[in-house]
Amino acid sequence: MNEEKKENQNDVDEGGVSVREIFGIIGKKIWAVLLGTIVVTLAAVLIFMFALNPAKQSKNMSFAIKYPFSSDLKYPDGSMFDYRDIVSEEVIAAAKENADYKEEFASLDVKKIVKAEAVEIFARQISEEPEVSYVYTLTLKSNFFSGVNETHFIKALTQAFVSKVIAAKAADLDYKLDEKVFSEASYKDQLAFLTEQKAIIVNQYGEWIKEYKEGYRVLGKSLGTHRTEVKTVFADKDRDPIENNLTVKGFEYFNGSVEAAEVKSRIKQLVTELKFVQAILEDFGNYNSGVAGYSGISPYVDENTGSSDSSGNTTVIVGGNSELISYIKRSQTIQQQIMYLTRQCTSLKGTPVKNITEDAVESVPLSEFDGIVNEIKIFNTELLEQFNLLNESAGTLTDVIHEIYSKDTLVTFESNKANSSGGTSVLIVGVAVFVIAFFVFATIAYFLGRKSAITKKKANAVSASKEPLEKTDDSEKSE
Repeated sequence: MNEEKKENQNDVDEGGVSVREIFGIIGKKIWAVLLGTIVVTLAAVLIFMFALNPAKQSKNMSFAIKYPFSSDLKYPDGSMFDYRDIVSEEVIAAAKENADYKEEFASLDVKKIVKAEAVEIFARQISEEPEVSYVYTLTLKSNFFSGVNETHFIKALTQAFVSKVIAAKAADLDYKLDEKVFSEASYKDQLAFLTEQKAIIVNQYGEWIKEYKEGYRVLGKSLGTHRTEVKTVFADKDRDPIENNLTVKGFEYFNGSVEAAEVKSRIKQLVTELKFVQAILEDFGNYNSGVAGYSGISPYVDENTGSSDSSGNTTVIVGGNSELISYIKRSQTIQQQIMYLTRQCTSLKGTPVKNITEDAVESVPLSEFDGIVNEIKIFNTELLEQFNLLNESAGTLTDVIHEIYSKDTLVTFESNKANSSGGTSVLIVGVAVFVIAFFVFATIAYFLGRKSAITKKKANAVSASKEPLEKTDDSEKSE
């Protein structure tokens, strides 16, 4: 009797309802409880997966970029390397157009991605000077890349950076001379330009040979062969005759657009300059005329000793004056140039060069300079030929450098797949929602079931109380 009473007490909760009764009520509606729980769980998981979680979730990959001279932290054109260029709008747009993933990336909104900074990059230095190197980490906010494989996009982004920034800057390197600037310059300046351009191209190949080897092949030839080919362009056999035309013939200050009036003006300048130089030499001769052993100034001067042998007589320049020597040489050059430039002028024939005056030159008809003008223009074609050959070599150098950067720029990833970060596990969310939803629906089922049971119990009680009354009435009637 006591044990039965104790068991009944254990089966009763604080409200006077037994645990058995609670589970009984829920059990009657268990399918409804499970169905509601499953529906709510699925809805919650879907909302979490596609709306809430992506906003907090991101994917990232770490990588290193290695290209020639990358430890200098400079681009091929010498400008400073900026890793943030990897996430620039230009590069992101280029990544979207990647031929391998163009269809997959079609839905991406580049403007929106850039504005929201949905692609971020961080740098971490991993080595010190002199070989400074970094590891970069690209992070994508997943909600901006719905339906896109983030690993594909990150790799496409690095490919775009290599082709659109690094290799493109190499392709933009220009070692060519501007044709307009070159043509408008004097022949003297043109000669200097060509000499400098050749030295730059040869030196550039030298730098690449230091970084690699002479035998390193680019565009079907070794670097050593490329350099040798440049050395054969505008060589001494080409340069010396050109230089001779400038100094001996007096073509220095002309160019391809020369006209007869310009030639006449140049001869007058030379005549004026000759008078000035001759005056200096005469002053020096007058100053030294009383010096023992001095017998005049010879046009054939030894630069080292200041003396020479002319027609068996020794001429001495006191002290071996180098400035005086330069004036003597200049006098020689001017006379040679006047003689050459006026050799077709019939009105000046027979006149010694030293006796030609500015007025005499001015009186020469322009038509008498047509022959020398044609000769100068023929000379212009020789210079243009060298210009074209060197510019072709400059273009080849640019192609070689672009090929090296395109081929030898390496992007090395630390992993083959993007890593996830942020957000919450969908499994955890699903389990949590299932438990909570089950508890809520079970509670609702219990209260609805209990309410129904109480209502039914009251109805039974009312029905039972009416039955005795009916029996009493019947018995009274029978009496």
